[in-house]
Amino acid sequence: MNKVRIGIVGVGNIAINWAHYPQYKQVENCEITAICDIDKDKLKTVGDELCIPEEYRFLDYNDLINCDEVEAVETCTSGEDVFFNPEHFSYYSCACEHSSY
Repeated sequence: MNKVRIGIVGVGNIAINWAHYPQYKQVENCEITAICDIDKDKLKTVGDELCIPEEYRFLDYNDLINCDEVEAVETCTSGEDVFFNPEHFSYYSCACEHSSY
């Protein structure tokens, strides 16, 4: 069985150290193939830690969604309005249009 290729939008502490990445490591049929964050330093640090090639480290979520190495997208961003942010909705919709949800 092929592994599901995951792209993560938002690579902060909760996503990488506490919740999402540690759980993905325990699942045999998935792998994180791309990451996205607006913080260049964080993107480099996490990308190096996860051995994500530089061409799959994105500052713009649209690039991650359109990446051929991504089949599913998880959004791990923070903020008071994380669940109601219109921008977040737009990339959920875009991911669904590309069958990456």
